[in-house]
Amino acid sequence: MLEIRSTIPGDYSAIMETARQVGVFTAEEVRTVAEVLDLYLENAEQDEFLFISAEADGRVVGFACYGRVALTQKNYELNWIATAPDAARRGVAGALLHAVEEIARAHGARFLNLETSATSPYAPARAFYDRHGYAVVARLPDYYADGDDMLIYRKAL
Repeated sequence: MLEIRSTIPGDYSAIMETARQVGVFTAEEVRTVAEVLDLYLENAEQDEFLFISAEADGRVVGFACYGRVALTQKNYELNWIATAPDAARRGVAGALLHAVEEIARAHGARFLNLETSATSPYAPARAFYDRHGYAVVARLPDYYADGDDMLIYRKAL
């Protein structure tokens, strides 16, 4: 059975392993996941980088990092969502996304925003967001690198 819950310190190694194994995060992105996860675990007062974990059979099989967008009124952002490769295609990411939407909605959020790459390795992520009702609201050419545009997605909550 899949359980979505707040991330706890004991989830750290599984989250980092998932970030390394997911196949699309760069080494810099993996380091950033670690830095933001440390911030979350050390500073319960901040609300810009929050984590939830997906647990199945006593093992963390996915995570999402999200939070309130600073200097906005009631906007939340999904920073990362990832599923362990051996748990892929089992509804883990969908359950995590739904949980983030519900949490944001409960805090009065009007929108959930996210960004992703327009390159081919991110095609499955884009299809996932499309299936879940997200729409591209902006495209920033050559954002991540030459030929690597950023797509900004948004869903009204």
